[in-house]
Amino acid sequence: MMNQIFRITFVTFIYKRYKQTILSTALLLLVLWLIEKIHQDFVSYSQLNEDTSYLALSFGLKWFAFACVTGLYCAWNVLFKQEKFKKENLSKAERKKYGQLLNEEDELEDDLIAKMRALPTSKVTAKADQKKSKTENEKDGEGAKPDPFAQIRDKETLKSKADFVLHKKPK
Repeated sequence: MMNQIFRITFVTFIYKRYKQTILSTALLLLVLWLIEKIHQDFVSYSQLNEDTSYLALSFGLKWFAFACVTGLYCAWNVLFKQEKFKKENLSKAERKKYGQLLNEEDELEDDLIAKMRALPTSKVTAKADQKKSKTENEKDGEGAKPDPFAQIRDKETLKSKADFVLHKKPK
């Protein structure tokens, strides 16, 4: 049961990640098969009529079509795919939509670095920032709303139910 769930999850992950490549490869194989079947029909037709004058031309056209379709496939999966997801080509709205962060100069910044800069450097600065934000909220008139999480924020460490069970003294 669990193996099937893991297998389905894995296949879903692979499909979502490589959907464009999988679908374009299936389309490529379908088109190549179709070209081959059309060519086989022409070859059998020419043999029935005993007219082999255009047989060499048909082989040339078949391989030219194979080359064109394969070239389109490579262009679609290599060139267009790379251009679509370059971070520099996105507008500011698209960058916000995809969760990419901008620095003060509105330049794209690495997500991890931007998130690290946004974190407070220590608990002291975090508490000072909280006090500043509380005083600013009070000045704005928002201080009248009670903060249900205020006492949780003031705690130095938070304990879960598991911590209480582990620290519970046996009788």
